[in-house]
Amino acid sequence: MSSTPRASGGWPSGGATARTTGGRSPDRLQPHQKSSTIVWPLRLAGDPIDFVAPTHRGSRTMRLLTALREPTKVVNSLYLSARSTGTPFREMPVVATSSCRVERHRTARLEIDGRLYLGCFMPEVGRVAVRGAATEIRLAESAVMRCDGIVQLGPGVRITVGKDARLCIADGTYVTCDSLIIATSSIRIGRGCAISWGVQILDSGFHSMDRDPSVSEAVVIEDRVWIASNVTILKGVTVGSGSIVASGAVVTKDVPARSLVAGIPARVIRSEVDWS
Repeated sequence: MSSTPRASGGWPSGGATARTTGGRSPDRLQPHQKSSTIVWPLRLAGDPIDFVAPTHRGSRTMRLLTALREPTKVVNSLYLSARSTGTPFREMPVVATSSCRVERHRTARLEIDGRLYLGCFMPEVGRVAVRGAATEIRLAESAVMRCDGIVQLGPGVRITVGKDARLCIADGTYVTCDSLIIATSSIRIGRGCAISWGVQILDSGFHSMDRDPSVSEAVVIEDRVWIASNVTILKGVTVGSGSIVASGAVVTKDVPARSLVAGIPARVIRSEVDWS
């Protein structure tokens, strides 16, 4: 295996590469700094400029206008913002393409402290989702889904939060497309995570066994984790900050921070890795 996994095939797009750091411990994602603006290596669908996590109002407004070029997108965004979050139209916490849907029980809550983009994502390699694939969020009785900051869910991403369950996604995290997240108790995804296509994150096995009577156990994905394509993360797992999960891995046990794991079941291939 080469010492530098490259961003091709199932690895997340955006020019991400992994490298060893000789013991240096990054505390957080280190994006390109341009004055007061943080530029992340991903793009909005149809957007000729870099996706920007702004620290000033002008950049936020420019990105929002870029994402709302289509009239149907404007209408659906206004509708989902008001119906799903109860937020006044002018704030528009949800920006969504016409194929996106949110089904929410009257006792469930979709909490957005920032902005949630649904279906508005295209990696730099081009379209990888089926054209028109629906992005769907389903919140059961007393369920809570919370998004802090800027969160992007690409085409075909499906999220189900079960009765009394909780899903939290932090700022700067994106899911490329065609992935599945099912929370029956608790799933927490940290800041700056890159989640590729075909990923499944499940906090339940949906059945009990003699040696494993627990059906559901919380899943925690810490900050700045890179999850490549077709990965499955199962119940009770904590993925440490700065880690990389290689394509096709099935994660059944905790992943140490800043580790590269691969295989079925996933095991540590390399330690002290960094990625950008």
